[in-house]
Amino acid sequence: MNKILLICHGFPFETLGGVGQVMLRLIEALPKLGWTVHVLVPKNTRGYQAPRIEKIEQDWGSLHILHRSFLRWSSAWQDRRANVEVAQLLQTEEIQYIHVHHLNGLPLGWIPRLCEIYLHITLHDYAIPCARGQMLNRHQAICHGPSQINCANCIDSWLVLESSNNIVYNRMILTQRILKRADRIDAPSQDLQKRMSTLYPSVQIELCKLPTKPTNPFAPQDLHSNHQLIFVGSIHPSKGLHILLQVMHRLQNKPFHLKIIGGATQSELQPNYAQTWLELAENLPNVSYLGEQSHEDLLNEVASSHCLILPSIWPENSPLVIREALQYGLHVICGEGGSKELSDSIIQVSPLSVYNLLQSILQLPTVRLECQTYPDPQLVIQDWIHTPRDHWG
Repeated sequence: MNKILLICHGFPFETLGGVGQVMLRLIEALPKLGWTVHVLVPKNTRGYQAPRIEKIEQDWGSLHILHRSFLRWSSAWQDRRANVEVAQLLQTEEIQYIHVHHLNGLPLGWIPRLCEIYLHITLHDYAIPCARGQMLNRHQAICHGPSQINCANCIDSWLVLESSNNIVYNRMILTQRILKRADRIDAPSQDLQKRMSTLYPSVQIELCKLPTKPTNPFAPQDLHSNHQLIFVGSIHPSKGLHILLQVMHRLQNKPFHLKIIGGATQSELQPNYAQTWLELAENLPNVSYLGEQSHEDLLNEVASSHCLILPSIWPENSPLVIREALQYGLHVICGEGGSKELSDSIIQVSPLSVYNLLQSILQLPTVRLECQTYPDPQLVIQDWIHTPRDHWG
């Protein structure tokens, strides 16, 4: 059997949003397609600890957890001993194919030195070129590309313990080497593909499909209201919930109601963001905060809604939750990024503002859309992950 290593930034996958759902589809389908599946994820520990990899057998294959600790920003991605641990894993498990989904929390130095292993990188965001991961600078404005000066200013507070003035430059060079080493790079949206191609003109980036789980046929679609809105995402400044809540404040004399699903994600630049805006949500009569939900419960809430609203201020890639909403016939209103590519019916608010978002909601059609369908996830994965002939026959 061919041996594949999937790389992600956490476990369990159910807690990772859209990327986690993609991982769940992969570990379900790949064994049926003849692959021996390994997964590598990081787990940061408190206090000093030498890097080690823990192997845990799962129904679908083997989970490998890289345990390590680091104090400096550079140590997160520049760690000689952790690189050795990962290289040893590849050799011990005789890995033939690596599919990277996210490298956060993992060392990077082992990647350019790969030999005879097929390297496939799927871009879900901008975490490779951007230290913050979303091409948003510290002022919450979209960044048009990394440079030594701009990046150093953006992450100035992270560099306090660094001993070299060249550390930002070193990371930029390393990420370029990683992308040049990849045998295949793809992304699910044209928007991300174009932005990355602008940053790295010599790197070829393909478009890919994402495996989308079919809708739950028992979800309560008949309970849907023409005025039920839903937001699904992290409670983080980049997701734009603060813009949507200001709109809901202005809609208190209208029949619209908003459900919010998602957990708080720490923001270094606005540490009280979640607390501040969830307190406002609690005091608005037309808003309900449901917290984090299982994927099944989330889909039930989506099915009973009329419009999904994702007012992201970062150039969003291609959210899986939009595909799920379209499968139930929801209208979708979105902000920046590639979300608009998923359907001609999607309303992209540009420029994104409280007023423009308000007008988009007020002008929503009352008729539900025709439900969109997607190919079987296993067929998508079979076309996406296949044995590279030029590597091992």
